[in-house]
Amino acid sequence: MGLDPAAPFPTDPQAVVAAELADLKRRLAVRERAGLAQQGGERWHNIGDLGEPGFSGTWGNDPRNQEAPAGFYRDGSGFVHLRGTFYSAVAPIATLFYLPPGYRPAYRSFQFGAAESDGNANTFGAGLFIYPTGEVATGAALNTNLRVHLDNQGFRTT
Repeated sequence: MGLDPAAPFPTDPQAVVAAELADLKRRLAVRERAGLAQQGGERWHNIGDLGEPGFSGTWGNDPRNQEAPAGFYRDGSGFVHLRGTFYSAVAPIATLFYLPPGYRPAYRSFQFGAAESDGNANTFGAGLFIYPTGEVATGAALNTNLRVHLDNQGFRTT
């Protein structure tokens, strides 16, 4: 409980609930401030949004809308976080999109993630390559109805 251990224990149930609620709100506010500091106050950049990088070739967000939109952000430590699921109904090119300057690694970064084709019938591991040029590409077999998952991927910038 978030009550002060030195204070006498309140016997009124409403007072207990009010004290717990106040403590919960205080702790939540601290976590929210810490989260913004961790992200450097930066919001997610959604691929394809106005003013943001576009998708390459036939890639786009997964139309099932079960995952977050494809995107990225850089936290206060210079670490770039990736999210979302890319989808292409036709055999796509390997390049998913290009990161802008300031969001690129100094050297090629290799990540290992998941991909699937033909719905959920064929799930497999897929390499993800992030180049100093900003190119983000998949090493997955370029099949039709391909989904490439970027959640929990990231790297340090230059």
